[in-house]
Amino acid sequence: MEVAAAGLCPSDYLVASVDRGRPVPMVAGHEMAGTVIEVGGGVWDLAVGDRGH
Repeated sequence: MEVAAAGLCPSDYLVASVDRGRPVPMVAGHEMAGTVIEVGGGVWDLAVGDRGH
């Protein structure tokens, strides 16, 4: 997926703003919107070019 936007919740902000031993840079967020650019074998409910959130 090519991510176009990601939402950060308060817990994501806390992890990013406090030294918790996480390596940086990091990818935070679990709410994303974007476009599918590749799918693996056995994937039947997504296709290249699908957009979603």
